[in-house]
Amino acid sequence: MKIIILYILFIFTYKTLFSQTINLQIFYDSNNVKFGLKNEKGEVQIPAQWDSLTKINSYFYIGKKSGFVYTYRYDESLNELIRINYKIAEPAIYSNHLVIVQPYGKDILKGVITIHGEEILPSFYSNIRITEHYILAEIDKKISVFDLQGKKIFSEKYNYIQVKDNYIYAKIDDNRFPNKEKYVVYTPQLKIITHPDWNIEGTFGKDGLLMIETLTKEKFYIDYNGNIKIPPTSKINFESPFSNGYAIISSGKTDKKFGFMNTVGEIVIPAEYDEVSPFQIHYAYFFKKNKEIFTEGLIDSRNKIKKIFPNRVISKSVYYDTNEATYYLSTGETYDADGNLKDDLHPIR
Repeated sequence: MKIIILYILFIFTYKTLFSQTINLQIFYDSNNVKFGLKNEKGEVQIPAQWDSLTKINSYFYIGKKSGFVYTYRYDESLNELIRINYKIAEPAIYSNHLVIVQPYGKDILKGVITIHGEEILPSFYSNIRITEHYILAEIDKKISVFDLQGKKIFSEKYNYIQVKDNYIYAKIDDNRFPNKEKYVVYTPQLKIITHPDWNIEGTFGKDGLLMIETLTKEKFYIDYNGNIKIPPTSKINFESPFSNGYAIISSGKTDKKFGFMNTVGEIVIPAEYDEVSPFQIHYAYFFKKNKEIFTEGLIDSRNKIKKIFPNRVISKSVYYDTNEATYYLSTGETYDADGNLKDDLHPIR
């Protein structure tokens, strides 16, 4: 029972410590021509003593005294603004308690401290990103991964790291692959689920599948645990990651035609188009040419034409697992993912 009570007390204290919002307002005292802070009730919280005072976020300020400008941290326990030896690199407070800082005189370097002034990472990294569960810190073009307490998880060996849904996608040098690099994937439990001879394309989509290409050019799709869900086949070519439930497939080796399959590997739209784009929520772009006659527009998942564009599409912006596609026509008209004419965009002419 004592353990449970202590645990509940810890959680309450943690949430209170890192979830409080400090809402102090800067005020000007015209009698002594100085600035200070008041609370929400309008009461003086910290007497006016700065020549100028600027709020960065709920905990940090820039203040000028006697001609010198410093960064200050609001200390709740002391009810004071404490001078710190950092500049705040950006105003965001991550995970309710972390800020990215820069040492004075070394603007190219960054570190991480808490809102209570505790150093989490020293300031000698060239770039820092903080995600929901990790701190990504770069030095000499290599990235390390730390937890939010500053404990190192991965050393500086990756060229690029992306975190999506708590899965870590990391790029590493590997001369066996095109461009001499490949990607590996770690689960939220930090287990690597890709084989040394695998490379990936894209990330896990909302359908829970990830596209893999091997050194021998085989392509297939795995699930979140690294299990092969759609195995390689010689009957069709896998051309893209999944988007809104469908992946692009093709037939042949040259003069390819394109279609779509679903998440169990069934062909739902035959490979009969000269070009297609990833499925949006309702429709996918297609282009089809028959001698000198071409047709391009939008099809649904049953291969029914829902929109024929009146003129050629000269450019398009299409994204995976969204409904944010934009199609730009040669006449300057612009259409959205559902084939609606967009009047609010400046057309590309």
